[in-house]
Amino acid sequence: MRLSMTPEFLPGETIIKESPATRYYQRGLKGGSSNGKLWLTDQRLIFKAGFGYQMSLPLYNLSRVEPGVYGLFNFKVLHLTFDNGREERFSIHQIETWPEAVLTAKAGASPLPEVLPQLAQQEKSANTAVLAVIGLVMASIVICVAPLVCLIPALLLVPAS
Repeated sequence: MRLSMTPEFLPGETIIKESPATRYYQRGLKGGSSNGKLWLTDQRLIFKAGFGYQMSLPLYNLSRVEPGVYGLFNFKVLHLTFDNGREERFSIHQIETWPEAVLTAKAGASPLPEVLPQLAQQEKSANTAVLAVIGLVMASIVICVAPLVCLIPALLLVPAS
């Protein structure tokens, strides 16, 4: 099965801009990034990560958009704040053209109330999948290394001839 990088668009939704993007996120003390692609439509911003995870951000719920910097290396980012306090940061090509395009699209965007609960569920599912893969990798390492670790004391006790 091949994963598609094209997101699921709503009926009648129009694409305004798209760009390769990196999403930077901070949750408590943990932070990270995901590479993918960002689409601006007449209704929402859509980020799709390289491993298939899709995030939909309704423009109607956007309260602030501005260029900024993020992280230790001061990456140039598009900083988005939503009316529920959620913040998102994306590093994208030609970042200086995005704030105006996003605000123009927001002016004509209609409410998409069903999208916000789906976003939380999508993030939870993506995090669960990543944790499952990490758990499988760690279990495989333990299964392969444990017998070797148990043999080391036995090998040390063997008298030299």
